Amino acid sequence: MRKFLKILTISLLCSNISLAKISEEYYEILYEGCMETAKTKKRSPSVTKRYCICTTDYMDKRFTDNSLDKILQDSNTKAADDLLTNLSSYCNRKVGNTK
Repeated sequence: MRKFLKILTISLLCSNISLAKISEEYYEILYEGCMETAKTKKRSPSVTKRYCICTTDYMDKRFTDNSLDKILQDSNTKAADDLLTNLSSYCNRKVGNTK
């Protein structure tokens, strides 16, 4: 039991996910950018808002400002494309495609 608690403590301290958090300014930039882009999809305002909250919260829980910058500004855009494709699919399923 003691060994298990040590492993759990170390894994929580070293976990990148537990440390991930984007700044409030970056959160607002991502949210506003999403709102502008999502408006072209002709969804209701409430669905658009829920979708953008979903995408921004997803990134907030998994990335820091620096790690997100690195993915989005990387010369190999496959990582950014994969992130956005998976994120879009995830939030579309969660929110629904209601118009």
